[in-house]
Amino acid sequence: MMLLLFRLITFFTLFFCAVVLGPLCGCRRSEENNDPVEVERVFSLSVCEQLALQDKTALPLVYGHDLVIAADSGEVRRVDHTLATLWKVKYEGADFSSSGAVINDRLLLASRDGSVFCLNLESGSLIWKKELDAVFVHVPLSGNIGGSAVMWMLSQSDGVLYALKVDSGELLWSGEETNRSDGNAVLWENKLAYGNCDGAIHLFNASDGSRFESIAVGASDQMAGTPLVSDDGLLWIGTLAGSLAVIDLKTTKLISKIKVSEDEAFVRPVPAFSNLVAMGVSAGDLYLCGADKGKSAVESSSHLEGAVDSLFYDGIMLYVLSEGNLIALNSALEIKASINLGDKVDGAVSIKKGLIAVVADNSLLLVKGEWK
Repeated sequence: MMLLLFRLITFFTLFFCAVVLGPLCGCRRSEENNDPVEVERVFSLSVCEQLALQDKTALPLVYGHDLVIAADSGEVRRVDHTLATLWKVKYEGADFSSSGAVINDRLLLASRDGSVFCLNLESGSLIWKKELDAVFVHVPLSGNIGGSAVMWMLSQSDGVLYALKVDSGELLWSGEETNRSDGNAVLWENKLAYGNCDGAIHLFNASDGSRFESIAVGASDQMAGTPLVSDDGLLWIGTLAGSLAVIDLKTTKLISKIKVSEDEAFVRPVPAFSNLVAMGVSAGDLYLCGADKGKSAVESSSHLEGAVDSLFYDGIMLYVLSEGNLIALNSALEIKASINLGDKVDGAVSIKKGLIAVVADNSLLLVKGEWK
């Protein structure tokens, strides 16, 4: 009798669990299994190609899907997207350790000794050569005068500007001497502008080389960095006194000086997110600045552990070179990825979104940035 009663209790217990509780348990499991799983995407940086270099090399020039690299030994080579050499030439006595430009499918390289070379991009053969009494360490600028393609170059030692025809090397004009100029010049509309050691921004007519304005920034605001000029004609440049100066090239007036460092601020400003300008300093401080209605101000800032050596922006991420590290930051200045590239990193250039060429420890590296 007791055995029969025990069996009946067990049966009803199992029945209750199956009929009443079973669907509830099943629903809970189903809901748990169907819950969306949020996975945070991670941005990563990795070296995908590497090419050993024998000499001090300038930042690569991007030409289609290829790169052109030039060295202080006079060697020039064109490599494809895998860094395989397409051609290589050498011009004895030339020092191409600064940089050049690709203009109208020609390669223009300025040597430190004042020589200017125009090369065929398909073979590296010499088209023309021009000798000038100058010291060229800056990137040439390009544009047009009277329908002819022109390159403008700035001599570091004395601030003299030169304009040459791209097709023939003919010297169109040379400007007046100002002072030592350690930063590149910039071109906006028909104005050439640069800052130098006398604490002023000098403006020249790009067509004839005449100087029509010198804008005083400050006696202690010598400028040894390269300026940035925006589409609306605002020139941004760092100074020895630790300021970021903003000049309106339309009105030729100094808008403001933003204090960004207690030391020199010679990092080149770069365009960044939503029409802002990014600036970094040796103390590791990083700034996003904006200008509106004749005023400029810091919009946001962040601090990195190491010095900011240089900056560039590829349309998605702001990249910082800092003491051998390449660091990617988003618009909130949050670090999304970082990679160490060596003891000595000379600079980097964006080839396209997510692909960067870096000169580091006598090597050319291709670094890929991607979301995973």
